Amino acid sequence: MCRILSKGRSFLMDILTEIEQNLVKSGSLFEAEQIILKGVLELGQVIMQNFLESLDRSLKSQAPASYQVINKQPRTLNFIFGPVTFQRRYYQAGTKKREFYLDQQLKIKPRRRLSPHYLMMMAKIAQTTIGFMSE
Repeated sequence: MCRILSKGRSFLMDILTEIEQNLVKSGSLFEAEQIILKGVLELGQVIMQNFLESLDRSLKSQAPASYQVINKQPRTLNFIFGPVTFQRRYYQAGTKKREFYLDQQLKIKPRRRLSPHYLMMMAKIAQTTIGFMSE
C-alpha cells in the first residue's frame, strides 16, 4: 500500500493539513463533519488515482510480448467518492487490435463512466426509492 501512495504522499499531507486548518475555523459540529467528509472523499480520489496508475505500470511488465505501447491516455471514472482521472497505456496488440490493457484486466467497459460499486449503490437506492414510493 505504501508504494501505491508514495507518489501522492505530499498531496495526502496537504489534504490532512487543510482539513486540520479548516476544522479550527469551523463554527459547528455540522461544519466540522462536512470538512472531514470533503477531505476523506478527496483522499479516496488520490488513493484510487495512484492505485490505478501504479497498477498500469506493473501491468506493463506483464503484458504479452506482442503488445507495444502506443501512448498514454487519460480516463475519468466516477466513484462513490468522486471522479478520478488517471493515465493508462494504450497498446498495439498484433497487427490490427488496439486496447487499454489496464481496462481489460479490470474489466472496465469502453465508454463506461461509473465504477461497478457506484452502479450497484445506485441500483440499491433505486430499489429502496421505488419501494418507498409505491407504499
